[in-house]
Amino acid sequence: MTTYNPRRFAIASGLLAGLAILLLLQSISSINFKREPELSISLLPMNGLAREQFAFTEFAAKVTDPKETQAAAEYASGQARRALRSKPLAPKSHAILAMAEPDSSVRSEIISLAASLNRRDLALQGLWLNEKLSEGNFPATIEALDQILRVHPQHSEQFFPVLAEALEDQRTIPEFAQLLQGPLPWKTGFLRYAVRQRQLQPNLALLRMQIGFEGEPIDRSLIAGLVRQGLYSEAHGLYAHIIENPPVGSELTIGPWRSAYPPFDWYFVNDAGFRVQPSLNGETLDIAVRSGRGGVIIEKFIPAPTGAAQVRIKHRIAPLQQLRDVRLQANCAGSGTPYFDGRFKPGEVVFDLPQAPQGCDFVSLVIYARAWTGQSSLSGTIESFEMVEPNFNKET
Repeated sequence: MTTYNPRRFAIASGLLAGLAILLLLQSISSINFKREPELSISLLPMNGLAREQFAFTEFAAKVTDPKETQAAAEYASGQARRALRSKPLAPKSHAILAMAEPDSSVRSEIISLAASLNRRDLALQGLWLNEKLSEGNFPATIEALDQILRVHPQHSEQFFPVLAEALEDQRTIPEFAQLLQGPLPWKTGFLRYAVRQRQLQPNLALLRMQIGFEGEPIDRSLIAGLVRQGLYSEAHGLYAHIIENPPVGSELTIGPWRSAYPPFDWYFVNDAGFRVQPSLNGETLDIAVRSGRGGVIIEKFIPAPTGAAQVRIKHRIAPLQQLRDVRLQANCAGSGTPYFDGRFKPGEVVFDLPQAPQGCDFVSLVIYARAWTGQSSLSGTIESFEMVEPNFNKET
């Protein structure tokens, strides 16, 4: 279980503070009157928007380093107050006054009150987010990020890492589950980002057990990521949950060769001249291994049998004299060394697998095939693949 890490949140808070300042500076030139605030003020002294922009111009001119933020804000605070006299809800003026405030409790109160009045201003929301993140306030942090991403989806790449930082703590999963249940404009983008983050995958799996991710590709990537980390039990538990509760609109293959979520479903090689695919009727597998090609053509992970087991394969692979180069191997998941290796024979072949080694919870069943250079290509079909334990009542 991941726990709250004050040092990590302090680092994230510092990074976000710099980001908030950057966003403040970026907002200066968004509309025409902001380009020449002094001229606007001279033409209309009561122009609160122009005074607000002039305050930001002064603030920006003084900031060359995040450590100078408070001093720069103090310098611009006079213009910010003048702007508020004409435009009491000017959000960036509130932001300047908050950054100028030396008392942290007063600063937090200013940010909180101003942010509650304006949910669209990116700079103000960024400061509020920074406050909540530095407090370790997970619900408020996630709420602030949601507000920002709804209104400013173009800044997703900047804020997804902060959202991911929150998800690293297992205690935030209920908050994320509640937030992500409904449609959100940034939901799919965040999940695509998060599923690529190795450290998030265990918590994402727990989250996925509570809500749908609305897409097989994300589920597939998450299962594969957990497997790459060696978290086979977690990956298999997630796989079983998804199969029992398929995503809305999912079209899982019905039949013996389902391949939606490898490696617990089938993996089939798919390359030019080196391919395995279900036949049109879905009942058999078509195999093609061109001369000079070879390697793993089929793989599937299964929970390790409790004892010795048999694998029965019916096939029509030719030419028969090259069947010695088609093999079934059994490995402990994550091990590159098979504890069983057997050659194919014509027609139906039965392989007697010994009990998996101690500590082996999941077994990788692999079919390996090679057509050596100068030999004929291998082709044909696999009609069935069945695994049974000694009591003959258990299939894959």
